[in-house]
Parts: sequence; structure tokens; C-alpha cells
Amino acid sequence: MTSTPAHIVPYVEALGEAKAIDFLTAFGGSALVLSGSATSRVRTVLDEPEVARLRDTFGSVITRVPLARAWVAQQRPTPPQRDGLGNPPSSR
Repeated sequence: MTSTPAHIVPYVEALGEAKAIDFLTAFGGSALVLSGSATSRVRTVLDEPEVARLRDTFGSVITRVPLARAWVAQQRPTPPQRDGLGNPPSSR
């Protein structure tokens, strides 16, 4: 795994790596308002305590959630290669 870019660190510290990846994947590039009770869009990914931790970190408005595509891609495990027919590799 690679080191976490500085602009992503607050998300990882507030949510943990797995939830930060889910959040950045869902909302990267978006502007969000984290009101007293999270919007239904945000609640599809985060529970209320996680939203509260983001609110403590960023305030009630996140002007733009970073995309962080390269970092997210580096954190995902590489899927097993398949043959041209979509079959998983043989265990020979």
C-alpha cells in the first residue's frame, strides 16, 4: 500500500480507510452539506456517528470532496486474472 496523500488524511482519520474509500468513491467531486441529521444520500454510505466525525473535522460544509482516484485504486486489491472467456484462473 502507498502512503495516504495529505488531502485524504482527514477523511481516513475520521472514517478509517475502508469507509473513507467508500465515501470518496461515492461523493468524490461533490459539494456536501453535513447538517444536523445527514442527508439520505450520505446515509447510504455513512452512519450518524461517522457523519458527526466528518462534521467535527470539516464543519457543516465540504466545498468539494476530493476524487482521490489514484489513491483509491491503489487501495483496492487486484482481482484475479481471468481467461478470455471470463473463467477464473485454473489452480494447476
